[in-house]
Amino acid sequence: MGAAVEQVLAVSAWVGSFSGSTMVVPALSIGALAFLSLGLLILTIPASPLRWMALLPAGMGLAFTSVPDRHDVFIDREGAGAAIRGAQGQLALVGRPSDFVTEQWLRADGDGRNVDDASLRREARCGTAGCVMVAADGRRIAFVQDYAAFEEDCRRANVIVTRLQAPPTCRLPFVLDGKALKERGATTLRFGPDKIEVTSVRKGHEVMTWPGDRSIQIGGAPAQGRPRAARPVPEQDLPEDEVSTDELD
Repeated sequence: MGAAVEQVLAVSAWVGSFSGSTMVVPALSIGALAFLSLGLLILTIPASPLRWMALLPAGMGLAFTSVPDRHDVFIDREGAGAAIRGAQGQLALVGRPSDFVTEQWLRADGDGRNVDDASLRREARCGTAGCVMVAADGRRIAFVQDYAAFEEDCRRANVIVTRLQAPPTCRLPFVLDGKALKERGATTLRFGPDKIEVTSVRKGHEVMTWPGDRSIQIGGAPAQGRPRAARPVPEQDLPEDEVSTDELD
């Protein structure tokens, strides 16, 4: 018995040494999981040629797996760290999430890097007060770790994530501070052109829209920081007694 187990382990180690023997795939979406489960049920329950009908839902499930439903931001339940999808399409770490949480984020995203990989910290610009990162679609995401960073980040960022209590003067399209994290727990964000899909442990799925004039400015400065073009002043007829003699000359 022991000799047989040793042989099995030896073969497993030999196969594991092949290049490409290990592949990390993204977590299955609800649609893919539902269709694959349905295909498995149809394949196993009928004792007739009807089981061939399992090919249809199984094929649809495989089609869903080819288009993974990835999140743009992962945030741990206490706000100690986050993983943000950068311009290159890969996740980058900010803050100090635990190794276990980081590994779960990477595996769910289909990322085979180790938690101590240096490339995970390369894309974010970090200082003592926090980190700033430009997401794949151009949104500026600030991860605040010190109250001193709120003044600038509330003017320049589009999204703020922090375990601190954000000041009431911080009026951004989306702020996820310590109070919001306490209500939601671990949270993920997915960005759309005019909305944010928020999925959390305690509140489930939420959809939040971007307010009109504070919507994202792709590749440019925030709306309030851009110079505005001067508006032409409409001509007005002034009474004769309000026109000076110098203007008439």
